[in-house]
Amino acid sequence: MNRVVLFAATNLDTDGNTWTDRGKPEKVVAARMTALAKAATAAIRASEDTSAVNGEPRAAHVTGESFFVPQLQDFDFVIHIASKYSHARRKKRHDEPKFKNIEIQQVISQNNSTQLARLFAEDVQSIYGDAILWFWDNEDMSNVAGLWNPAVTAQRTFKVKPGWNSVPVKRKVGERREDKGVDIMVNKEAAYNEMKRLGEELVSEIDINR
Repeated sequence: MNRVVLFAATNLDTDGNTWTDRGKPEKVVAARMTALAKAATAAIRASEDTSAVNGEPRAAHVTGESFFVPQLQDFDFVIHIASKYSHARRKKRHDEPKFKNIEIQQVISQNNSTQLARLFAEDVQSIYGDAILWFWDNEDMSNVAGLWNPAVTAQRTFKVKPGWNSVPVKRKVGERREDKGVDIMVNKEAAYNEMKRLGEELVSEIDINR
């Protein structure tokens, strides 16, 4: 049980841990997914109750698509990938008529472009390790969002190579009187600059929410 935080059973996978073994997704992500599922269920039930009373169609209140629109402001920061390296541009033109061979060539080209974005996302995930929880859509790759892990990046006693860019801070008064040294905390501004420099033209901008 220490390795599995989420069960997703199907008729082909009765154990339900094929994709969730070895601590994937992280416990905090699984908890968030559970909370969102409960909120979505409550919203649908409330909509059905309202529709039953007013005699209105359910679609007037809740649509299935609305549950899958990400709220990017909930993340600590969002890295926006340039449109030519994501599928965002393709979505805007999916209704335009195309010859089949041209469409196939464009899909292959776009897959190669998004591969670069995926490699970038995997690179920053490898660099920052547990300090940041990362989120992205492998199919779209238009945004790479992150949450700073307070359990890892909170103010702490100085140590060599903490695993992230740090900055010294004055220790709070009353804490460990016998030790008059300094603590360190994550240097977020420097980390964002590192991400921007690593991504170069892949990154169009970085939105910092907190």
